[in-house]
Amino acid sequence: ATNYGLEARLVAGDLELVGEGNLGAPAAPAPGKATVEMLKSLPSRRYPFPSLNDLTISLIQSSSAAAQVGSDCQSELDRIADRVRVLPIRVNILDPMAIAQAINQAPGGVVMLIRGGGDAADFEVFDHPSVVRALAEKQAFRIVGLGHTGNSTLLDHVADFASNTPAQAGQFVREVVENRLRQ
Repeated sequence: ATNYGLEARLVAGDLELVGEGNLGAPAAPAPGKATVEMLKSLPSRRYPFPSLNDLTISLIQSSSAAAQVGSDCQSELDRIADRVRVLPIRVNILDPMAIAQAINQAPGGVVMLIRGGGDAADFEVFDHPSVVRALAEKQAFRIVGLGHTGNSTLLDHVADFASNTPAQAGQFVREVVENRLRQ
């Protein structure tokens, strides 16, 4: 209740279509979205973090000059710069074909895909079948750091490690390398 009247909120679950239409047919998937059947067909292999000998990290990030997200992740990786080689790969982070191509062509034992936060619609590109398939089929340790806490994509389920932010993705790599050096 407010000064302007009474508001009602309705929370609904388990909705069912009633009336005309073909109730037996499954709904068509949204264009540019991976389907459950497509996800089931992807390789489910997990890759271990590679050895520290000649460790190369392909860091796929936005080509936009305004994007500061790369520096957050890079600052963590700079702390282990003497042990890893980072290859920045800049792409149009809104183009699923460009992202998929970057993943497919990324060299090294670790492929890291990062993007800062934004509108939920900005993350639909990471649910595109081409991007999901490229990351699922990549034979490397796959890390995603997409958005902020609360952002979620299908890549989180395909990656070997998914973090909430790009900085956390860089921190994860740094901690793995530092732990292995201590051992």
